Amino acid sequence: MKNLQIIIILFIIIYIFYLLKYICFNVNKYLLTKEIDIAEKYGKNTWVLITGCCSGQGERFAYEFAKRNFNIILVGFKGIKKVEKKINKKYKVKTITYITDFCKAYRKKYFKPIENILNNLDGELSILVNNIGHRTAWNPYHEMPEQKINDTIVCGTIVQARLTQIAIKNFNKRINKKYKSSIINISAMCMYPNIWVGNLNYLSTHFLSVYDAANAFGFFHSNSIQKEYEEYIDVLNITPGAIITKNAEYLKDIPFSIDCKTYVKNIFNLIGNYTGPQHAYWKHELSGLLNNFINSDYIIKNIGKMIAENYMKTYKS
Repeated sequence: MKNLQIIIILFIIIYIFYLLKYICFNVNKYLLTKEIDIAEKYGKNTWVLITGCCSGQGERFAYEFAKRNFNIILVGFKGIKKVEKKINKKYKVKTITYITDFCKAYRKKYFKPIENILNNLDGELSILVNNIGHRTAWNPYHEMPEQKINDTIVCGTIVQARLTQIAIKNFNKRINKKYKSSIINISAMCMYPNIWVGNLNYLSTHFLSVYDAANAFGFFHSNSIQKEYEEYIDVLNITPGAIITKNAEYLKDIPFSIDCKTYVKNIFNLIGNYTGPQHAYWKHELSGLLNNFINSDYIIKNIGKMIAENYMKTYKS
């Protein structure tokens, strides 16, 4: 009996220590961490390639990097031309646009034009932002159009995997220089902190099965790349909760949501300071922590249902 009491006391002490360490780490990250001079770390007047940048987070990334004097390669739908025009009007940086449909990324030689752009750059590629995603949701899943399933998988898996590979080949040319390179992958909150009690630490949303699975690919692919190349590439694996954009204003009703402009600015506080999986918003971190203690299935189901209703309405209109 006495031995059992000792074990329990030791467990409580270790648990409190672990919890305090977790709290201190996140207080430092979200309240005390300041943005560094990323141009100094990754190279002044170098290039950033950003996917899915005609709106939302991708568009904000383009403006924020241009503001910091990085040259910008915009890859995405035709709306990127408007973004390029705004950048050229406001910032004195170089821009390149490549209009493409990421849903066709499974095709042979699809990435050849992007490789050619990078091989003929007036300067060096220093940062890749894999932002493209194809959020789909359907209720019920078995009635989801086949093409939507295919498009979601292609955009969420092949694009990140191949562009990461292409970017690393370019980063390898910089190894002997004083600058590091960076990859910023945007996935979703598929995992949250586990503090030894409560629920399993993965998160799945009803009616978003294909999109969730594509994000899970991005999450684990990013983690593996970080471990392999961490010596000279900073890999930041961003795992957001609900982000409010022009095309997803309905997400403002979801608890702990945040507008994309503020969220991207939060990410810039992390670039060069942190690597690996990061929520980039303290409320998203908190929502993950709360999942240890509550059964959130009812809340998550309603969120998934709302997203599916909005997506299906747009798809059918």
